[in-house]
Amino acid sequence: MALEAINGTASIVGVLNSGVTTVDRSLLSNRSNIQIEALKQLEQGFASRVDAALAKLDVADIATPKIKGLQREQAILTGRKARLTSAIEVTTKSLDQIVFIKSALENLNTRLAEVNAGTLSEADFALIWDNTLRIINMNTENASIAYKDGGISRQQNLISSNSRTSFHASSFLAPYNSQGDTFLISGQYVGSDYFLTENGGTRFWNSNTGFLATEGTRGTLTEFSNQAGFPNSPTSRTESVASISPEIMLITNVASSLSSSSITAIGGNGGTGTSPSGQEVSKALDNNTATQYTNLDGINSGLVFDLGKLKRADRFTLTTATDKPANDPTSAKIFGSKDGITFTELSDTEFDAPNARQTDYSFNPLDFGNLEKFQFYKVIFPTVRIPATIADHTDSLTNNSFTSVTNSGATGTSPAGQEVDKAFDSSTSTSFRLNSGAGGGVIINLGSQRVASTLRLTTSASNSGRDPTSFSVFGSNDGTNFTTIATNQALSAPSGRTTAYPDTDFTNFSAFQFYKITFPTVRTGGQALQIGEIGLNSGGDVADHTEGLSTSAFTAIGGNGDVGSSPSNERVHLAFDDNVNSKYLNFDRLNSGALVDFGSARRVNKLGLTTANDSINRDPASFSLFGSNDNSSFTTIVSNRSLSPPTNRNTNYPDVTFTNNNSFRFYKIIFPTIRSFGGANSVQISEIRLAEEATPDDLTSSLSNRFLVRSANGNSDPSSPEGEDISKAFDGSTSTKFTTVGGAGSSVIIDLGSGQLVNKLGLTTSDGNTGSDPTSYSLAGSNDGTNFTSIVSSRSLTAPTSRQTAYADDTFTDTHSTFFRFYKLTFDAVRTGGSNVSVSEIRLGVEGSDGVHASKIEIGVVDETLDEGQIKFTPTSGSSTTFDITRGGVLLLDAFMYKNFGTANLKKHAQDDINRARGIVLNAEAQFKLDSRTLQSRSVLFDPLISGIKKEIGQITNKDLSEKEAVLKALQLEFQLAKFTFALMRARGNALVKSLVLFQDSKTNGVNQTIKAMGEAILGSTLSVEV
Repeated sequence: MALEAINGTASIVGVLNSGVTTVDRSLLSNRSNIQIEALKQLEQGFASRVDAALAKLDVADIATPKIKGLQREQAILTGRKARLTSAIEVTTKSLDQIVFIKSALENLNTRLAEVNAGTLSEADFALIWDNTLRIINMNTENASIAYKDGGISRQQNLISSNSRTSFHASSFLAPYNSQGDTFLISGQYVGSDYFLTENGGTRFWNSNTGFLATEGTRGTLTEFSNQAGFPNSPTSRTESVASISPEIMLITNVASSLSSSSITAIGGNGGTGTSPSGQEVSKALDNNTATQYTNLDGINSGLVFDLGKLKRADRFTLTTATDKPANDPTSAKIFGSKDGITFTELSDTEFDAPNARQTDYSFNPLDFGNLEKFQFYKVIFPTVRIPATIADHTDSLTNNSFTSVTNSGATGTSPAGQEVDKAFDSSTSTSFRLNSGAGGGVIINLGSQRVASTLRLTTSASNSGRDPTSFSVFGSNDGTNFTTIATNQALSAPSGRTTAYPDTDFTNFSAFQFYKITFPTVRTGGQALQIGEIGLNSGGDVADHTEGLSTSAFTAIGGNGDVGSSPSNERVHLAFDDNVNSKYLNFDRLNSGALVDFGSARRVNKLGLTTANDSINRDPASFSLFGSNDNSSFTTIVSNRSLSPPTNRNTNYPDVTFTNNNSFRFYKIIFPTIRSFGGANSVQISEIRLAEEATPDDLTSSLSNRFLVRSANGNSDPSSPEGEDISKAFDGSTSTKFTTVGGAGSSVIIDLGSGQLVNKLGLTTSDGNTGSDPTSYSLAGSNDGTNFTSIVSSRSLTAPTSRQTAYADDTFTDTHSTFFRFYKLTFDAVRTGGSNVSVSEIRLGVEGSDGVHASKIEIGVVDETLDEGQIKFTPTSGSSTTFDITRGGVLLLDAFMYKNFGTANLKKHAQDDINRARGIVLNAEAQFKLDSRTLQSRSVLFDPLISGIKKEIGQITNKDLSEKEAVLKALQLEFQLAKFTFALMRARGNALVKSLVLFQDSKTNGVNQTIKAMGEAILGSTLSVEV
């Protein structure tokens, strides 16, 4: 009779093939716990069959004392072998689970790389992270094996821990030989658990994030009164990790507690430099902006912080000193060192200094991105605001935004009160009059390159015979060499006074800084030229710059860099013929396109496309645009911008606008992709439009002349003799002069264009009457040109008697540290009290730096979380507290402990922790593999002894027992051997079992039969017994 429980047709392969089908296949490849459960079901199924076989073999034992003695000896050996079998099973089970844990850690590593690449959000990664902690913990729990020891059922797990405060793993003593020696298998905890203890206190916090059964559920922290009492000492206080945010302080000054001996000054020329008394380096760290650190060694001066231990710093703050803005640092280099000798550069940053004194720099705090710990941090300042004396701020200014010009190109002359700036003062009650008449005009300096294409004029209030009736326009970028834009273009002068001309457009696509506008004719031909207002406007939208170009302006571009291949009736120029019924097609498909030569530079910032007549798969799906002025060196304007091609044929795409502030003659448009590469043999497009989207802009409305003259009462413009206007005081020539008939009390307003520091005045006498030389002055500053603040008042001057001779520069460094755009210089008195004031040159300057200074310098860290193995947070019903972190197993923490990976530093901590976890798991795997091989090698030692006892019992039973009783005894021994062999084969055939579980449904029936046959060959015969 066959024992059904273990007959040949119900071998282990049969059990596998029938048992696995009950498992949900769709989850096997993704859920390691489902795989584990499937294996457990197989083992339980086989165990039940073994129990059935035992029941059938359980008969009365009829044995002699000798047989009983042999049976006792056999029982001892069999028990040792059974324990060895359990040891093999537990190591094999641990190795099974470690495979899944390794996979989970690899997935974390991959997903963190996606976060760093910006393809996965920190919030999504935080959820993945916490779920991975749960998966790791489930895998450690599923490594348990049930076994019997001395008739008592026990559980053994080598990679889990029964303690959440010590994280100790269990060990296992396995028989090493038949004499009773043992082999120690040491467990290693590879779960994800940790706890927090109050720094300097006894409070203890425990997290359950890694032990929750439901994905997406955020964990809680539970507080206990002390670690020793865990888990029986809860305080009833819990916090959801979703509501706790580890604190990030604005800045922690890591050098705040340093003594003065831990801070060393650095001089720009080596050594420590020199500091005035009371301005030593320690003043930079006294948290008092009323004091300051000054180093007279100049640029590259600074300081070194010795923190006394390795500590991370990633922030730098700086505050201006109390005086001398010239000494303000405008750049900083930061270095780190672990030994104080070898320094690594961490940052090299330029910045603007605030104008106000005792004021934080706008970057505070500067993030210099350091993720490493150093003991020494060095800060030096390579540049300061004003490294050298500036003799004259006005040297860099042009002589006003508007200059009159005669027909011959010379500077024009105007009657007093009718100077050129009156044409740009937005007032029709004033006017500009040019004495030289027709052919003259004005040069306008826009300050930057702009495209102008519209002229706006207004007639003056008087004589209509002086109205211009034609104009010419020229452009330049250096103010000297001009390019013709429009010549002798007619104007329709209105008869009414102070009346606007019709706006007059002229063709111009190029940007210039200087525009010269001349008026070749006036209404009556020979009189002076006069105009109320002049304005230059930029043009509006240009629908398509390609309109009107010849076919030779377009060149096809193929995907391989040549012209590609196009049918004769579908050439490139047909994409620019304003006809949607024609098209351009190129068989080169990807990266094909077109080159357009406009003939002159034009600005393009909008693309229009129209689909062709057929095959939607050929539609361009993205574009790149490049510009050039030499057809050789191209500038990228747009790169791989996606398009939204419509499905309808001969239909416009949505227009695409982009930023382009430059004008180019050549434009190259490329189509990197099409709608369906596999479904098309070419790229095609019906129309390509290169357009300009612009809002008309009055280019002259914000301009003003740099230099204005005011009378003593400030309400009128005092006149100057012809050729002695205010600009002559700033032309760098002592052979010209500025004279105002307003006399003493007259003032000059100077617009420097931006806020500048002035603490020095320079003057040069004119070539005329010494009685007009200024002998005292006042200076005021303003940032709006209207409201002025006094800087110095009635300051005496010693005027040289020699003509065209410089005064001694008058400095007032210690009385002024404010930056102003506008300065009003008032001449309070002249040498003889005469009616005129006259000077050849006026200079406004500033003294240069004599060192480097700052009132506060700090090195700090914004995010100290985890840097010191600590975390700081504020429980709902408690105060902000620092907690020490104790990690177990793979050393990973909840996502909230990394503040959901919100900073580069915390991402680095997460990466470091993943790397450490992978190392821990790999070490555990290597040790268990070694233990498993040792146990398997020891198992063969028991076989000869058991076989000998079996043989001896067999000999006795042949004599003393019936045949059936002998067979039953033999079967009992055979079954014990079968159990052991199955355990050993399971360890050695682990890969086969996993293959059957994970891949059975994806294989064909034929392959299934092959796998089954392999299993039968390895395991089946062991379990087939007949009686």
